[in-house]
Amino acid sequence: AIPQADANGKIADGWLSDTIYAIVRPNLSSQIPAQTWTKINFDTLISGTNFDTNNYRFVVPVDGLYVVMATIYMVDSESSATNVYKGIAIYINEKQTFHLAYKREDAAKSTSLIIHAILPLKANDTISIYGYCDVSIFIPNSISWFQVFRLR
Repeated sequence: AIPQADANGKIADGWLSDTIYAIVRPNLSSQIPAQTWTKINFDTLISGTNFDTNNYRFVVPVDGLYVVMATIYMVDSESSATNVYKGIAIYINEKQTFHLAYKREDAAKSTSLIIHAILPLKANDTISIYGYCDVSIFIPNSISWFQVFRLR
């Protein structure tokens, strides 16, 4: 059901109660080693269900069309390298499926990368977010987010 806002623009609490969704963030900061696609440690469930915080992935409970969104904040590397590649990707069943967000910039520059996709998924598929950088880079806790919800 589409949520309805009251006269003040507030959406009633619990409107997602019959929707499959998860909103997670990393509790601990992590490091992405140089030139290695690395799973982002989303280990804190903020709201929703079906998120495996031990393996940092959403487990699809039923077939459907899902929206996958992530914002990853990458903090300065100690490298002085210029024109380095920074990227994030959606992995389905631990295989890189969508590589939708990347930048080339100086390693020492902090940046946010945002990825969105609408995906047809099957029950028991898993969704993870991976990060990459040409040089080692830091992902601080609580600034990055990963969200999944079922459209139909």
